[in-house]
Amino acid sequence: MKALRLHRVGSFDGIRWEEVADPAIGEFDVLVKIHAVSLNYRDYGFIKGTYSLVRDLPFILGSDSAGVVVKVGPKVSQFKIGDRVISLLRQYWYGGKLDVRKAASQLGGSVDGVFSELAAFHEGSVVHAPSHLSFEEAATLSTAGLTAFRILTQSGVTSGQRVLIQGTGSVSLFAIQLAGKMGFQIFATTGQPNNEIILKELGAHGVINYKAFPQWQKEINRLTGNKGVDLVIDIAGGTSIQQSLEAVAMNGEVAVVGFLNGTQSTIDLVTMIRKNVRLSGYTTGSRDDLQRFVPWLKGNPIRPTMAEVYTDFMPAFQTFEKREKPGKLVVKFD
Repeated sequence: MKALRLHRVGSFDGIRWEEVADPAIGEFDVLVKIHAVSLNYRDYGFIKGTYSLVRDLPFILGSDSAGVVVKVGPKVSQFKIGDRVISLLRQYWYGGKLDVRKAASQLGGSVDGVFSELAAFHEGSVVHAPSHLSFEEAATLSTAGLTAFRILTQSGVTSGQRVLIQGTGSVSLFAIQLAGKMGFQIFATTGQPNNEIILKELGAHGVINYKAFPQWQKEINRLTGNKGVDLVIDIAGGTSIQQSLEAVAMNGEVAVVGFLNGTQSTIDLVTMIRKNVRLSGYTTGSRDDLQRFVPWLKGNPIRPTMAEVYTDFMPAFQTFEKREKPGKLVVKFD
């Protein structure tokens, strides 16, 4: 089979679509023909060297995939040949709280990823794909979609409450769509005027341009009658954290999922303590979480926001680097 392997970091010259051995499967494993892979920042970060490597080179890239089971081990009980499946990013996080072992089993990082024609998984590391989504759409769920779903369902916010979602990244776009189905009042921020229309079409009730309003937390407080929002999904990190604390309501939560403004932050603890605010970090979820997410999607059908679908990895990564258009970039295989 062919696979996209990272041989050296620093530029796209370090990745190669090349022939490798077909994966072997164990008695509890399934072999999946990959039909689509969605790009995530972590894939780009490994290539460019902005994400630290946790294993030796070369290795197969790719975090999220959708495909069809083409072979099953003799003790597999949950899947059969022909089933449509999506892969789990953290391969051994089946349920419960995240621990060191579960955190270490990440596709396309600590273990070979899914940017390949075939991939082998333990049957506990894949779930059935939603029937109403294409392979390309289903391939976007297990990182960005699941992260947004976990935040909105585990943060404690309830229908009718106010949520602020930053930016137009994949987690943010999913969060806006999901929050709309859950009945929240949605506010969003963006630095691009053209994206304001997209955010409103997806369900945002109010959109703030943070370039026009650098102190966007003051605008949030104005729009909410100085009540603030019950949840902030903060994808920026850095200096944004303090602004999120100032924008959140009493007893609210700031959910941190990104660090576009940097990994270091200085916050005023008095603001946090006085409001009784929870400051939480979120990653993607477990297999149990994904198995809750998929049925929820069937009952609340949405279609992931797609920027473009490619048949070649290089133009896909080049477009990803420019980050000009909101939505997921996906590579499909024939």
